[in-house]
Amino acid sequence: MVRFWIVAVLWSMVSASAFAGTVSGTVVEQKSREAVVGATVALYKDSLAPGQKAVRGAYTNRYGYYSIGKVPPGRYAVVVSFVGYTSTVTAVVIGADTSDVRLDVELAPKPTDGKEVVVTAERSASALERQSTVTITPAFVKEMPAFGGEVDVFRVLQLLPGVKAASEVSSGLYVRGGSPDQNLVLLDAVTVYNPSHLGGFLSSFHADALRDIKLIKGAFPAEYGGRLSSVIDIAMKEGNAERVKGSGSISLIASGLAVDGPLDSTTTFMVSGRRFYLDVLTALALPADEEVPSYYFYDLNLKINKRLNDRHRIFLSGYFGRDVLASSEFDGDRTDVGWGNSTANLRWTWEAAPEAFLHTSLIFTDYTFGTDLIERQFGSEIATRFASSSRIRDWTARSELQWSVHPDHLIKTGFDVTHHTFLSDVTGDVNDSDFGIVNRGRIEGLDAALYAQDEWT
Repeated sequence: MVRFWIVAVLWSMVSASAFAGTVSGTVVEQKSREAVVGATVALYKDSLAPGQKAVRGAYTNRYGYYSIGKVPPGRYAVVVSFVGYTSTVTAVVIGADTSDVRLDVELAPKPTDGKEVVVTAERSASALERQSTVTITPAFVKEMPAFGGEVDVFRVLQLLPGVKAASEVSSGLYVRGGSPDQNLVLLDAVTVYNPSHLGGFLSSFHADALRDIKLIKGAFPAEYGGRLSSVIDIAMKEGNAERVKGSGSISLIASGLAVDGPLDSTTTFMVSGRRFYLDVLTALALPADEEVPSYYFYDLNLKINKRLNDRHRIFLSGYFGRDVLASSEFDGDRTDVGWGNSTANLRWTWEAAPEAFLHTSLIFTDYTFGTDLIERQFGSEIATRFASSSRIRDWTARSELQWSVHPDHLIKTGFDVTHHTFLSDVTGDVNDSDFGIVNRGRIEGLDAALYAQDEWT
């Protein structure tokens, strides 16, 4: 008798799973076809009715992809909604012949007008109830106060709970007591080792080139590895598919320009640049014979998005930023200092199955810092030259599988392999007689990681 019931239960489970279906697809913005991140996709039985609760649901990831699995056979209403967009309702049928349904949705932007809302609550005494992940938009960044007319992502993050600035002129982030070097800063999944200009005065990120900014202050997901303080995950725009658009900004200290749009029916691009023109202002304001240092920096961002078909896409993104500090010659003496970042990411995404999403990346990042000093003895032609440089260069291969194995479980698993190269050079001479290497160092290392995590609701 016991054996009969065991066989009956197993048969019912197999039968239910055999006829259960999956609803998956992507959610994008109408016309521009930019991915809508964090949109809600809910399934309602038969049709919508007042007070009816959803039987299944999911959120879109950073690529606009969602997957709802284990859906029993029947007729459903699929509701896709997101703040600032018009919700859509689509009827789907799950049956023996249509167990897997693909539903791609375009959401039309809709302005939201709200009335005054007053919220009162008691202060929570439990630290566990405080949210550790905060997501902000570039539009919100542009609405915040700007320093010298130049909006800055890191200065907006300094206004969040748990984040503190070192001083009024620093954009460094001290998150819950940690120092700035304990933060993991990612731009399109690429590590940026020194994300600041002018010794921390401004961050390296041009707001017009960004799409999404996320700060994680604790309980870091396994995909980010290990960090002591926080994770700052920043994504660049993909480029809208409607038409070529541009935006520019002019402030007291810098100017920027961003352009994005379609290259063809399946390819979009985004390019932006920004330059700090203290050197130009100094040259205009001071006499020509005044001995003052010259300083400027610039940022360049580029991203290309190619849709091969409904399931395959390729992204190519890059960033290049540089700071240049050069002193004017005074009796033959000169000091030049420069530093900067270069990053690139070639990424391929694949909707392997209605409930599985895979993305693989080949990543390059390069950080350099160098000085060049020339000192000439007073009243003599003998000069001493000293130069030093240091560099961090990384090559990374990374792949991650996102699997919606159950309505309450989202599994992510993947690997990460990084080859580090650390370089340092010291050169020098006297009177240009024997300028050569004084000391050179090179260290190589390899990091490899496997990870798996389950987001359990």
